[in-house]
Amino acid sequence: MQERDHPTANELFIKAQQHIPGISLATVYNSLEALTQAGVIKHVNMDRGPSRYCPNLREHAHLFCEKTGEVIDIDLKPGVELSDIFDLPNGVTLTAAEISLKGRIES
Repeated sequence: MQERDHPTANELFIKAQQHIPGISLATVYNSLEALTQAGVIKHVNMDRGPSRYCPNLREHAHLFCEKTGEVIDIDLKPGVELSDIFDLPNGVTLTAAEISLKGRIES
């Protein structure tokens, strides 16, 4: 939960096996689904790539680096709400948003 690396289920499975050698991939998927349904983590989809999981529950976007494959959180600027960014039709109230960006992280 402390890491912000947006792991896939398979990556979490490999990490879990180090601590629980008998764990199954199905258990990892079932646990991720339960955590998502409970609102503890977010399910993140990036194009046709494998699903990733994010413990950051604040409103934010995800940036997929085309160079490294890394996914990072992009926060909204202070004081900005999603409704400030989009020209929503009258009567629409946002309940959730999934914003995915693509680019290159140059370091």
